[in-house]
Amino acid sequence: MLSEYDRRVLKMRLRQLTGPRPSGPRIAVVANCQTFGIAYAMDMLVAGATVEPIQILLGNRTTPDLLARVLRDYDYVFGLRHISNHLKGNDSLALERLLPQAHWFPLFYFGGFHPDFIHLQAEHAPRPIMNVFGVAHSAIVATAFRLGLPQSAAIALLREDVYEALGYFDVWQASWDEMIRVSKECGLDYTRDMVRWMRTGCFMHAPIHPKAHVMFDIGRQLLDKAGVATRDVEFPHYAVDRLADDVVLPVYPAIAQRLGLKGDHVFKRASHPGPKNKPYFYALEDFVAISYESYIKAGAAAVSHPRIEGWLKSSEICDLFRSRAKA
Repeated sequence: MLSEYDRRVLKMRLRQLTGPRPSGPRIAVVANCQTFGIAYAMDMLVAGATVEPIQILLGNRTTPDLLARVLRDYDYVFGLRHISNHLKGNDSLALERLLPQAHWFPLFYFGGFHPDFIHLQAEHAPRPIMNVFGVAHSAIVATAFRLGLPQSAAIALLREDVYEALGYFDVWQASWDEMIRVSKECGLDYTRDMVRWMRTGCFMHAPIHPKAHVMFDIGRQLLDKAGVATRDVEFPHYAVDRLADDVVLPVYPAIAQRLGLKGDHVFKRASHPGPKNKPYFYALEDFVAISYESYIKAGAAAVSHPRIEGWLKSSEICDLFRSRAKA
């Protein structure tokens, strides 16, 4: 059975073969959840452009060859590196080989604001553990569960000295350096933009969900690199932040303080299409209770991640968790 994405690709191909040619440049943006933000920015920046956001999700049956045939008819193709991993065949470089003229950009992953959050997917498991917060889980809370600690103990572990011992305050610089490195690998340079983003405060909703102004600047950089003429535009006047409709994770107060920000423990669930008779926002106690419920349902063996497994093998970290849980 074809997925919705596969049917869309086929419709795009039919439209290319039978429809009229637009007057402005035809631009395709091929990526993951970050697709819309970059495509929206390019639509805003390029006068008369037809911009097609092509979001590729896991589970589709489209082949790299079919998608490449569709994309060859665009004047400009901007693609997320290794997005072919989500296509049939699981060849991470397939599209890059088939579309040498495309412009590639790196996945924007920045864990500096949210160093505790991970995805939980045991080896050989068909899908990650999910709850009302999607695939976002606290490594500390999940480890507390694996150690058999009660929910109250997991809450007590979310504290500054535990973050210090786990190296959470070192994640910021490592994330910063990594994003600059991967941007340069694609012929971009996020250095100046990142300095500007930091002046606005937290520029991420979650480690893989940048805020809209980040996507706007990345879109502008990509167009500049491709030699596409852009117009001056005040982005805040037209801003649409679709990822704000998804899960939004808090910056823990102790981590925020180190960054000169104000933090909290408010967790937001996805608001599209909207929960029925359920709140959008949850307190820390709610987050931990929901997490434990999902772990009990999945089984302890499924609550697995390399970070968690490494901590459980460390007697020093296990002793830290048990001692701080009693404090």
